Amino acid sequence: MFDANQLFKQRLLAYFKETGRYLRFIFNGHIAVALLFFLAALSYYYQGWLATLPADFPTAFVVGILFGLVVLYSPVQTYLKEPDLVFLIAAEKKMTSYFRNALFYSYLMQLYIVIFLSLLLDHFILQRIQT
Repeated sequence: MFDANQLFKQRLLAYFKETGRYLRFIFNGHIAVALLFFLAALSYYYQGWLATLPADFPTAFVVGILFGLVVLYSPVQTYLKEPDLVFLIAAEKKMTSYFRNALFYSYLMQLYIVIFLSLLLDHFILQRIQT
């Protein structure tokens, strides 16, 4: 019997396994330490840049544009493969739970980006509100 939930779990685990292999190669060595220093320097200069902004800077407009662009970018990760066009056509009616899981997973991944942007712009917004 075909189980769409089990298929989604298998595809997701295969994706994590493949991504884990690549991330091990990327973060092998000293690149993680270099990225940490780069991030620290970038945040220091971002803080300095925020201090130099004039009081009449259109904060609400910039924040609105940035959030709008982030929300517009919303790819759906289904983890379907090319042979699925042929082999899953018989189970097409049973795939609703698969796509529901894919949409929920994509929503959660996009939520991380929105939360990161919120944290990044938090000081930017608060500084404008206080002045």
